[in-house]
Amino acid sequence: MFFIVGMQTSLPQFNQVQELITISGNSKNFEEVQAEIATGFNAFTVSDPLKSSVKSFPPLLTPFGEYKTKSNTQVFSYQNKKN
Repeated sequence: MFFIVGMQTSLPQFNQVQELITISGNSKNFEEVQAEIATGFNAFTVSDPLKSSVKSFPPLLTPFGEYKTKSNTQVFSYQNKKN
């Protein structure tokens, strides 16, 4: 599964419909973040050019909060806060 959470996502509802990640926080507070491919991700192959390109993509708006994953999940990308 691949989750993309945005400004219109209800965090309580999102947390109820799946069991892989929990996001706690205020869904009305957002911050700009830049995606970065996780170095240990191995569920599928990600090309080196794509890994490099992701760093130059426009920032995403993501809910400000605490993100907790279950132990059996693999994280595809992490977020770096934009300054």
